[in-house]
Amino acid sequence: MSATADGGAVPLVKRGSLRIALAVSALLAAASMLLLSEPTGNDPNAWIVWATQLALGHGIDFSVGPSWKPLPIFATLPPALISSSLASFLWVWLVRFSALTTSVLLYRLVGRYWGIAGGATAALTPFLIQPWVKSAVIGMSEPVLMALAIGAVCAAVEGRRRLALGLALTAGLVRPEIWAFVLAWLAWQRDTGALTPKRAAGFAATSVGIWIVAWWGIPLALGAALDQGTSRTAAALELGASGTGLLGIWLKDLPSLAWPLIPIGIVAAVVCSKQPKGKFTLLCCAAVVAWLF
Repeated sequence: MSATADGGAVPLVKRGSLRIALAVSALLAAASMLLLSEPTGNDPNAWIVWATQLALGHGIDFSVGPSWKPLPIFATLPPALISSSLASFLWVWLVRFSALTTSVLLYRLVGRYWGIAGGATAALTPFLIQPWVKSAVIGMSEPVLMALAIGAVCAAVEGRRRLALGLALTAGLVRPEIWAFVLAWLAWQRDTGALTPKRAAGFAATSVGIWIVAWWGIPLALGAALDQGTSRTAAALELGASGTGLLGIWLKDLPSLAWPLIPIGIVAAVVCSKQPKGKFTLLCCAAVVAWLF
């Protein structure tokens, strides 16, 4: 593969092929709606109910359900104007499409530097993690978050800064912590000269404004208490498995063998990134992942 201006390799998946891969992912996600008709989880059920209440001109009952997340409501409100069933269908389709898109983007990102073997390993690994697959099937927001975040990284690596910023800001409508990374990235872009200080400051101010309105202004206008998010999260933590909380629900599904292998994998990834012929190591990592799960 030839080198790019920034010293990286040309992506394995060119833009035309990427569009085809995304179209195939969209079709597979649609097919999964017929083959995997499991009921949605508690969180997506609440988002659909909230969107339907807004579509009918009512307020939101924040005393039940999860903490507020802007993107699921924004995405489900337009179809909820037609019917709640359509909103539920389209949201689950979006989540499953995002799960497949995550693998497509991982292949594009990792394969850019480590070739087909590295890209394939990165693309297939998420499907070996049971909570990831489950979250996609029942319509949780994590696959949407990951697709947007990895898409932002891909765009940034390819020098498409506006697209990267747009995807990152949208990801921040799923998890507010993303905004910290957005601001750090803008500061880095300013320091490297990729953005002028004035433009970086403007983007940062816009980002903070969107964050305040989406995460605080809108729920407060709809009748939520100021501590709605933290109170609902605290209530969910009380229901966590053996008191481990929300993170523990995911971590308990991680095999014990993963704990020593995770740092080994991180070290191997660093070594591979420095070695022009690190594909054999990546294949070994792929074998370890397959054996682990």
